[in-house]
Amino acid sequence: MAHDEQLWLTPRLQKAAALCNQTPAASDTPLWLGVDLGTCDVVSMVVDGNAQPVAVCLDWADVVRDGIVWDFFGAVTIVRRHLDTLEQQLGCRFTHAATSFPPGTDPRISINVLESAGLEVSHVLDEPTAVADLLALDNAGVVGYWRRHYRHCHRQTGQGDLLRR
Repeated sequence: MAHDEQLWLTPRLQKAAALCNQTPAASDTPLWLGVDLGTCDVVSMVVDGNAQPVAVCLDWADVVRDGIVWDFFGAVTIVRRHLDTLEQQLGCRFTHAATSFPPGTDPRISINVLESAGLEVSHVLDEPTAVADLLALDNAGVVGYWRRHYRHCHRQTGQGDLLRR
């Protein structure tokens, strides 16, 4: 059964946006970390036992192109910085994280970065499956495809890069 987007997903996304790079409130429940190595950014999100966002770190980054980590050192550096920030904010060091990878690529792309940052990968899914799980889709499919186009990615400086995706 699918979640109602307006009641389930939208409030979580709004809460995550409000928490982005901010000091979170303390949580007494178990916490889970997920890391996304995106084409335009790297996001680390912590959720509690109720799947509510607790903390979010986001850095605009040009470390992934066409589903490939082309700046490995840069990606690892960003993930380590996120781990340090989350440890300062939450008072605990994460040792495990979940991640995803683009369809049609090798999952090791994401796994290698997280492991090099000192994390054990607890769960890895291809992105369409991760979306289907998030939305609790039954008897449905998420189609992932690559299309050649150019995407303008804004950075914190206000400048942008043209990235082929």
